[in-house]
Amino acid sequence: MQTTARQPFNVHSHHTVFGLEIQDARLASLTRRVLVLATISATIVIAKTVWELVYNQGTPAVASVIAAILGLAVPACGYFGAKKSDQNLTCCFCGCNFLGSCGQLLTLCSSWALYKFAAYVVDHCDPGKKDPNDDSCKLDWKQIFCQKNPDWSDQHCYNFVEDQERALKTAVMTATLISIPLILLQCLSFCWGKKLYDVLKAGDVIHVPPSQFVTRPVMAQPVMAQPAGQ
Repeated sequence: MQTTARQPFNVHSHHTVFGLEIQDARLASLTRRVLVLATISATIVIAKTVWELVYNQGTPAVASVIAAILGLAVPACGYFGAKKSDQNLTCCFCGCNFLGSCGQLLTLCSSWALYKFAAYVVDHCDPGKKDPNDDSCKLDWKQIFCQKNPDWSDQHCYNFVEDQERALKTAVMTATLISIPLILLQCLSFCWGKKLYDVLKAGDVIHVPPSQFVTRPVMAQPVMAQPAGQ
């Protein structure tokens, strides 16, 4: 006689993701990816903000703090949006990642454009070596580069730009190494966050609250006394 294995009482398996009970395996995997990427992204934002405040004196402190707050708000929006099946929070989650990636990309491109301009000036516009008949580098050195030092000569301004170009190259390279992983993480978080938003918009509920047993009161029956001798 063959015996069959006893089936578990709860045949519906749930997947626990950051304290959330999610029944669908695909949604559980998607939610886990979104929350993990958002947390990593926020950590990188904090590290980048600390670096800017400590080493880069040209970045406004208010802008750095605002960027850090937005970075920390992203995981919270993702978590509570999934926990409460809230479309608004999930939309905020993917929207912040989209805006953050666009802002980081724009800042990175602007930094590289500034560096390339400074490098071109250093390589082609040295006042001490410039050909008098060459009109390709007609620069007002004092107006563009030395407004704070109007008594400087053109050669002195050029030497200042040359020193700044070397420091700018190091800063841009460092910012690139930090920004590229952040941009990739934010793009992935936006894509997967958008998928979560579409699921909620379709009316699906991601989080399954823990099941509870429903009890009903049962009246106790009195025990009848048995006659002696029986």
